[in-house]
Amino acid sequence: MGTKIIMKKLNKYKLDYDRAWEYTQETLDEANTLSSELLKAISFEDGDFFTLLPPDANRERLYEFKAGVILPNQQWIVAENSSSYSVIPTIRDELSELLLKAINSKRDLCYVIDDVNSSLKDENIDSLDVHGLFYREEIYYMLNTPNISKELLLDYLNTSNAFWHSLCVLTKTHFSSKELDIEKIHTICSNIQLIMVGAYDGEGYIFWEKKDANILQA
Repeated sequence: MGTKIIMKKLNKYKLDYDRAWEYTQETLDEANTLSSELLKAISFEDGDFFTLLPPDANRERLYEFKAGVILPNQQWIVAENSSSYSVIPTIRDELSELLLKAINSKRDLCYVIDDVNSSLKDENIDSLDVHGLFYREEIYYMLNTPNISKELLLDYLNTSNAFWHSLCVLTKTHFSSKELDIEKIHTICSNIQLIMVGAYDGEGYIFWEKKDANILQA
């Protein structure tokens, strides 16, 4: 018997600018080229920081960005042998649904997701799937309509997740070539509407949204 995932509603909580900016800067700084160029190109004062959490989140830990346990632990029961095991909860399943709704309502946008766990030193260009991009040795993924689904978003968010870093941006840029250059990365940055940075030890994210963009409607 498989386990059934119960989807939870996510609520939006606005974050103090200084504390959210400090964590975002530390997380992005020199992680990869896109992350570093974001810090140079974006005027973060022109937007707002927030997070998305379910109603039962431990909100007293709201600013413990480097720690986990902001989400309640969940126990799954395996019916065949009556054993149980705990899993680290995340909001990625619920978030993927929100991200899909957002891009379907703004079809000129695309998601660019990084993958600091992989490198062209370990892969080759031909092994990148249809959504793969690369800049030098760095690997990224681009998802846009109509080749997008909740399952694809969830898959790439999971792929991007490293214990110290994860980045997803929503931008108005589209590329047909798999190879990025620094000009294309600058174009991604200059057209960004939303930034997602991994936080809470992989359980959630800090979001930055350009003022009046109204991308994520939790």
